Amino acid sequence: MGQKAVRANSKVTRVGRGDKGDEVVRERQLVEGLCARDPQAFERLVRVYGPEALAIASRLTGNQADGRDCVQEAFLSVFRSINDFAGRSALRTWIRRIVVNAALMKVRAGRARPEELVDPQSPAYDEFAFRDGPRRANSFTPEELLSREETRGIVQGALEALSEPYRIILVLRDFEGYSTGETAQLLSVSEGVVKTRLHRARNALKEKLQPLFEEDAF
Repeated sequence: MGQKAVRANSKVTRVGRGDKGDEVVRERQLVEGLCARDPQAFERLVRVYGPEALAIASRLTGNQADGRDCVQEAFLSVFRSINDFAGRSALRTWIRRIVVNAALMKVRAGRARPEELVDPQSPAYDEFAFRDGPRRANSFTPEELLSREETRGIVQGALEALSEPYRIILVLRDFEGYSTGETAQLLSVSEGVVKTRLHRARNALKEKLQPLFEEDAF
């Protein structure tokens, strides 16, 4: 019985490694196709990475129209500079960086309205980011709510309602996983500014999403 279990576990391990290996092979083939300027490789690039890229760009710019423009520009940049891809990170990671940079450039180029900063005297929040304490121990984070079909539109709308400087920092830190230092460098601000705006942005977003966190909401 024990030997069967060992063999079963070994089989699972081999399958997992095979899946990962297949992914690496597919990525290498895609890179080779792009380097060869194969139109089919470009179509595959858009098909595989397009939806995720559009979601990132739309969150950063605040709307899908600008997000689509950023994705188009980003993928053209990927196609033009694919020979510079050294493989030190996953292709997906490299593409995400290009999309983020394209979106930030779009935001900077289109700035026409003054920043509407969140009130610095906003209510104090506890460690769960609630004003009155946690409603339940397994409360969902905004990112988790965004992944749920029934709440995605509400969360996306709340993100878009945040003023630009706060929305961008929230997306970079909490959704894209950039560190405080990386975010500061991308935005050319100090780490202190990133920390302050991130705290206020989280509070503001939690306030907008408060009904979703009520104990009887799920």
